Amino acid sequence: MRKIIILLYLSLMVTISSAQQDLTMYNMNIVGESIEVNPSLMPEYKGYFGLPGISYNYFLFSNNSFTYRDFHQVRSDDSTEINIDNAVSKLDKKNFLTTQARINLIGFGFHINKNYFTGNITERVIFNFVFPKELLELLNQGNGPFIGQTLDFSNMGFDGTHFREYTLGWAREVNKKLTLGVRLKYLYGMENYSSNVGDLTLTTDANDYGLTTNTNITINSSTPSNHADSYEQFDGLGWGTYISSLNNKGFGGDFGATYKLNDKWSINASVLDLGYITWKNDVKNYVTNAGTYYFDGIDVSEFVSDSSESGNGTLDSLSNTFETVETYNSYTTYLPTHAYLTTNYKINDKSSASALLHATFFKNTIQPTFTLGYNLKVGRHLSVATNYSYINQNFNNIGLGLAINAGPVQYFATTDNIIGALDPLSNNTAHVHFGLNLIFGKPKKEKVIKQEKAIKKEKIAEKPVEKAVVKPVEKPVEKAVVKPVEKLVEKVIPKQDANKAGIAKEKSAAPIRPVVNIPTKEDMQIILKVFNNLEFENGKSVITVSSYPSLDELVNLMKKKTGYILFIDGHTDNVGSAESNLKLSQDRADSVKKYITEKGVDGKRITAMGFGMSRPVLPNSTPEGRKKNRRVELQIQ
Repeated sequence: MRKIIILLYLSLMVTISSAQQDLTMYNMNIVGESIEVNPSLMPEYKGYFGLPGISYNYFLFSNNSFTYRDFHQVRSDDSTEINIDNAVSKLDKKNFLTTQARINLIGFGFHINKNYFTGNITERVIFNFVFPKELLELLNQGNGPFIGQTLDFSNMGFDGTHFREYTLGWAREVNKKLTLGVRLKYLYGMENYSSNVGDLTLTTDANDYGLTTNTNITINSSTPSNHADSYEQFDGLGWGTYISSLNNKGFGGDFGATYKLNDKWSINASVLDLGYITWKNDVKNYVTNAGTYYFDGIDVSEFVSDSSESGNGTLDSLSNTFETVETYNSYTTYLPTHAYLTTNYKINDKSSASALLHATFFKNTIQPTFTLGYNLKVGRHLSVATNYSYINQNFNNIGLGLAINAGPVQYFATTDNIIGALDPLSNNTAHVHFGLNLIFGKPKKEKVIKQEKAIKKEKIAEKPVEKAVVKPVEKPVEKAVVKPVEKLVEKVIPKQDANKAGIAKEKSAAPIRPVVNIPTKEDMQIILKVFNNLEFENGKSVITVSSYPSLDELVNLMKKKTGYILFIDGHTDNVGSAESNLKLSQDRADSVKKYITEKGVDGKRITAMGFGMSRPVLPNSTPEGRKKNRRVELQIQ
């Protein structure tokens, strides 16, 4: 009998695992449902529609201690052996277990300007259980090994819930660096079993081996079985009531934020399943009266010979020892909360790397997970994600994700442990997540390329001057024309209100500079490369990281040709005041000079000047004209 109880217990534990993870899905924003685990990471496509019942199917089975094969072993002659002692030896001091299933009945999402709106109706089943190793040792070996000891089970607890969530989400790009997301949930509870353990200790007397226990436990349930004789009847309740008309209600939310440090690095944080459900339908509470009880055991011969159904005689004896009261009071349970913190590095437009820290909170316990991931886009129709995770105190977790686009249809599948998905009986974690969506609108990357023309109307100096603007001075100027730079700058900078049309009234050619050296064709190619790659952060004088390699080539050229001098001229369009544009153009020219001098080039060989909006090459009346006028000109001699 004892062995049967232990086997049933172990079988249950093999089917449960450490909390919702979805580590592979977290950074796959090519899939619309990724926003359900990362509320501020906007999906790449303009919108998606999840096909009812097949768009989002999520299953997770594992545990943080042992596998099924740890206690169900196969001998060399192919016979099986039940090894409970081996399984118990695999347990940790504190063990956390759960199982989860999620199926989207419907889901959708769509972009509107800088916003992304989502909605879904999801059926969810969650079971969590936290317990100490001593519990199974006590069940397996009895209290003999614990003579004179006190076992504390106060932190033990379980919660099994079947509920539905109705969710509306909103993510918004606050600015170019920060995106925030929130998902608000209405929770409809259908069934629950849970415990509240206020106090539970067991002390084995060293003389007569009796058990002294301090207990204050409540077992709650809200289930159709409390209403009728069995699940099959639902007498007086009806399936329609169970599915849609119960009075078990609650609310919850998911919250996230993404911050872009620069063009390459970003960080993301999110908190999921902050919520509760209050249970009112078909409730029963089994409460032990708080106090100290003494139990001198059960006669083994009576236990073995107990012929009552399911050993009810023995169970009645236990019930009589511990004073329990049955009540019918409503109660509240809380969803297990998850927290994610990740950093992403954009390798290029098609690939990125990430590091993710995840934690689950349940019954005063924290279960951590750590993941290193890599995402790759292969052409237009395939995206791949792979990762390596520390889950359930185990490093043998290799995750894999695929998203395949075939016209308007997208199929995706992910797992946080591909080995466990293929052989769940030999692994702590077995996880799969798959679905089928309809997608519409171009991917975000293609959309951004199209939008950049409009966005650049408000940008300042995103790109350097084009080739036609960059010309070395090939002929020496006449001495009579040469003027000191200071004088010339004063002449060409107009007053703040000098040019309402966008072209300075005192417009003149670029500063006239005497020729010192004539650059070679190869040297000019380096200068042109700088022009084609030099970029600044929007509205700032901060040079982007992508500009560094070409600037480094210019630095090497200046070091090699020590006779060269360099002129850097900053220009803007007429968006904004003349004063602010003049400052920005000077700051950007100074930023380029600073970068080069910090690399070891003598600053005396470099002149940086800002001309603001005083020297347009085209009228500022058109977007194309303003684009041409936002520029940085470089000249070497």
